[in-house]
Amino acid sequence: HVGDFEHGFWGGVTAKYLRESGDKTRLGIDHWAKRGIAGRGVVLDVARYLESQGRALDCGERIDITPDDIEATRKAEGVEFQPGDVWLIHTGWVEWYEAQPQQVRQFISATQNLKTPGLQCSEAMAEYIFNAHPSAVCSDNPALEAWPPPNFMDPDGFLHHWIIGRFGMAIGEMWQLTG
Repeated sequence: HVGDFEHGFWGGVTAKYLRESGDKTRLGIDHWAKRGIAGRGVVLDVARYLESQGRALDCGERIDITPDDIEATRKAEGVEFQPGDVWLIHTGWVEWYEAQPQQVRQFISATQNLKTPGLQCSEAMAEYIFNAHPSAVCSDNPALEAWPPPNFMDPDGFLHHWIIGRFGMAIGEMWQLTG
C-alpha cells in the first residue's frame, strides 16, 4: 500500500501505471494471498527487554526502537537470525490499547492523535533489516514504525517506503502477540 517516491513500487511499477492500466496483479502481492508467507517466526520481545533495562515503553507516546535495541533484544533472547525469518516485534501496544478507557481509544482513532512506539525510521534501521534478510517484519503496534513518522512525504521519512517500496518485503501491523 506504500511505494517509494523515487523508485515507485517493488519491481519498478509506478503509481501512474497502476492507475492507468487497471492491472491488479503487477505488484505480485496477490501471490501472498494465494500461498501465504511461510518462514520461521522470531519473536523479539522489545518491550520486555527494554523494561529489563529500565527503559519501559510508554505505548501512548512516540518512542523510537533503534537497530541497537533490536540487536540487544535478539542477543538477550539468544536468537540467531536466518534468511527468510518472519520477525514478530512485541511492543505491548495491543495490551495497552485494550486496557484503555473508551474515550482514549476514541481519541486515538483519529490518526492525528495517535502516538506509538515502533521501529525508528532511519537509513540505519532500513540497512539493519535489509542485511538480516527477513521475509517479513511484523509488530503489535498500528504502523510497525514509531508513529507519527518524522515526515511521511519525505522519501526517507517513512520506513514503509524502504521496506515495502524498496525491498518488496511484507510488513504486518497490529498483530496479537500475547496469549
